[in-house]
Amino acid sequence: NCSWVSQWTFTLLASALFRNHTLMLPSVRVHNPEHGEYPRNDCVVHFGKASERLRARTPEHAHDCFPGPMVRGHVYGKGMLGPTSYLPWGKPRPKGRGPAAV
Repeated sequence: NCSWVSQWTFTLLASALFRNHTLMLPSVRVHNPEHGEYPRNDCVVHFGKASERLRARTPEHAHDCFPGPMVRGHVYGKGMLGPTSYLPWGKPRPKGRGPAAV
């Protein structure tokens, strides 16, 4: 199981609906010094299934908006080997006018 599937789904939806934007809520501050115990096994598999469900509900030309999880590498921590990231990194672009405008 994986407790992060809802977060994955929300992230994909937000990324598809607000492409090339960073969603911010400055009034909220998150402090997460330590992870608790919760289901997080097989997250890559569950993320992939969530991505497939979203692609199945959208027109074919929008399927690229809902990528599957990517494993860019692995890191060893707390006695476990796990993936380092699930989504590809974007390329930053400056605000401005013309073709580079966001």
